[in-house]
Amino acid sequence: MSRRGRGRALPPGSLTLALLLLLAGLLAPQVLSGAALPSHAPGLSAAAAVPSSRLATASSAGAWSTASHRPSPGLAPYRLATAPRAGASCPFSSSPGWLAYDPNDQEFWVATPPDCVDVFNTGFNMTQLTAGTDPFGVAVDAAAHAVFVTNTGSNNVTVFNDTTQASVASISVGTAPLGVAYDPATDELYVANSGSNSVSVISVSTLTVVANVSVGTGPAGVDVDTASGQVFVADNGSNAVSVIRTSNHTVVATLPAGTGPLGVAVATGLGLAFVTNYGSNNVTVVNASQDFVTATIPVVGPGLDLQGIAFDPQTGSMWIGAGFWYAVVLNVSALSVGGYYATDPSGVAYDSTTGEVCLTNTGNFTFECLRSPFDAWTAAFGESGLPPGTAWTVSLGNGAQSSTTASIDVGVVPWVYGAGQVSSSYTILTAAPFLPTPASGSIGFSNFGPSTKWYNVTFAPSAGLFAVTFLESGLPPTASWSVTLNNTTVRSNASSITIYEPNGTALPFQVSPPVGYTASPATGRLTIAGAAVNVSVTFSPSVPSTSRVSFFETGLPVNSTWYLLVAGVWYGVPTATLSLSLPNGTYAFALGPLPGYVASPSSGTVAVSGVPVTVTLRFTASTTPSYLVTLSESGLPSGTPWGVTIGGTVVAGSSTAFTTQLPNGTYAYGVQVVVGYIPSVAQGTLTVAGAPATLDVVFAPAPPSLALSVSLHELVVTASCLANGNVSNVVALSAQASGGLPPYSYFWSVPSGNASGPLAYATIVVTAPVALRWVSVTVTDASGNQTSASVLPPSVLPPCPPPPPSPNFPSATPAALTTVYALVALSVVVAAVAIAAVLVVYRRKP
Repeated sequence: MSRRGRGRALPPGSLTLALLLLLAGLLAPQVLSGAALPSHAPGLSAAAAVPSSRLATASSAGAWSTASHRPSPGLAPYRLATAPRAGASCPFSSSPGWLAYDPNDQEFWVATPPDCVDVFNTGFNMTQLTAGTDPFGVAVDAAAHAVFVTNTGSNNVTVFNDTTQASVASISVGTAPLGVAYDPATDELYVANSGSNSVSVISVSTLTVVANVSVGTGPAGVDVDTASGQVFVADNGSNAVSVIRTSNHTVVATLPAGTGPLGVAVATGLGLAFVTNYGSNNVTVVNASQDFVTATIPVVGPGLDLQGIAFDPQTGSMWIGAGFWYAVVLNVSALSVGGYYATDPSGVAYDSTTGEVCLTNTGNFTFECLRSPFDAWTAAFGESGLPPGTAWTVSLGNGAQSSTTASIDVGVVPWVYGAGQVSSSYTILTAAPFLPTPASGSIGFSNFGPSTKWYNVTFAPSAGLFAVTFLESGLPPTASWSVTLNNTTVRSNASSITIYEPNGTALPFQVSPPVGYTASPATGRLTIAGAAVNVSVTFSPSVPSTSRVSFFETGLPVNSTWYLLVAGVWYGVPTATLSLSLPNGTYAFALGPLPGYVASPSSGTVAVSGVPVTVTLRFTASTTPSYLVTLSESGLPSGTPWGVTIGGTVVAGSSTAFTTQLPNGTYAYGVQVVVGYIPSVAQGTLTVAGAPATLDVVFAPAPPSLALSVSLHELVVTASCLANGNVSNVVALSAQASGGLPPYSYFWSVPSGNASGPLAYATIVVTAPVALRWVSVTVTDASGNQTSASVLPPSVLPPCPPPPPSPNFPSATPAALTTVYALVALSVVVAAVAIAAVLVVYRRKP
């Protein structure tokens, strides 16, 4: 992360998941349809005065002051309309983070750690609601009047009713959820779990997780393209974009991105998805229908950390919170920087009612809306010498601009806050047999120079270049594919690709097929020796590693819920079909008992081999009589979810009573855990004997006197000898808390550093004979109580060779040392006698 920013550092390596990470309460995340690293500007936040902008700003931190929010030199300050915090649970230091716009009530919902959601209406009045631990991402389902907030610290999603602003449900997902996006076409929610490298799919109608999709490392941002039926996920730790098909919850492509991808936004109706890359300061553009990277847009400017991103359909622009100083505007049609706004943004959202773009400013804890940006400065490249329609490219260090016309314009964000130069190197490229002059150089802008600089490029034919033509077969018409030859990449949907290169031997090439196909050859080397070269490429449909498996039931009344165990996981299915995406293999399944019905088959196996599979399950009415069983509770707050597993069937919801039908028999039951409450009976048996039966459960608040304790376990995984004779032990550590009020959080203190979570690894160096360092863990429960435990980890001392003797200190036996001491004493006596003799001679001299 740049020294200019502060935030939750999502590691560029595995997320990770993230990942990742992860995410202290004071360091708020900042992005709309994707995760982002917040970047703060302590003590410096000002916006340029733009008459057409709405600069009324709501503050979630208190009254505005010139001391804490200095205007920038040379820019007019703006007045903030403040809205002080309404609750005490979110302190002054909590930065507003991700946000989303709710068109129902024309309100913005802003995630604000450590446990709040700020709701701003059109008058910039704010109310404050309580979410889970460390709220992060926000999404809105306007049709259902629902707002969803991911809670990174408590691994769940809080569901709010946007009319009553009440919390109506909490849904457990994966570890450290970040980005969240709603798909109106399927009525599903997609949650990026940065810590478990997965995306949870939630059915909004049932508020249950219906699938978990494995993606890359540390997934952060996420957005849905309803036109292509795909979800785009920024894998922050693996520098990639995962593409999920919404129809079967399967990853259909993994595409390269820049360094540290964070935010994701789809340009609705244009078939493009945009991904901000925090680490490389560029934007990856994905063709959403054919799943390939169509461009990488360089963003040139001072101190930019690209984070949140949102699409403005009125102007066809992408707005990016660049942190610390700027919002950056991309011209989607030109795939270039089109403008900027001097502010301190990280989170970005579009107001479909007013056509404005609204931002969270993390440095001064404010929220503002605006319309008109300043125009970007322009580096204008003009070419001559190429045949009309020939493609050429201006490549910068963090992206490229291409054109088939005679000009290419690169947008540049100026240095607004004080004098300073903005510069970038460039290289001129073309696949045609022409050489550019100049072939490379640098662009540079100063506050005191013009806002447009011209760079002329002249192309001349080169007699030393030869055509290398790749001819494809096997692809359907218009399918896109690409070839990279000697670091030059060309993409096309035609049947051939030609690249011009000079003579050379063993030139490497790589063929990239479209999704669903494999290429032969996929890689290779070729030689150019004064003549054109042709390479034939054959494409074949690839066998997917996962397939859609659909379990279809018949015979049940409409809206019946049935239960199915697949690969060790129970699913409650409220519709006629359960669709899962499973890797190739063979899986066991079994139906849970359904009162009044008999299933055929009731169990079996299903083989998955790269093609869709459908399993039909037939229910028929049972001739065995069944009786009404009522399950009721008391003691829980109204609307609290609870449930009972009885006879292999889960009966759950938020009502105070449920009913089911069971035939005669004795059934084992278990009451599901409700955090903060203890049931009067947690498990037991219920007998149905020819008459209705009842199970009453009384919940009582968990007493604070339950002692919080933790047990510690360790195991040496590896032990290796070091050069100095010591031993390095890698120790696996695990902790299990009990008592108190779950859920628990863990914090380790180990010799190699700190970690959070119930598991940790420590590298411990053991010196001879044994010298260990204590390992300890601190556990905190949901009520804030803490306890700790410490152990000396076990040591494993494999037979290690002794360290080599030091040449400065030779080893000696006791007898040898005695001899040395005698020689030293004798030398001293001899020296003394010699000195005495000299003195006698000296005195006798006349």
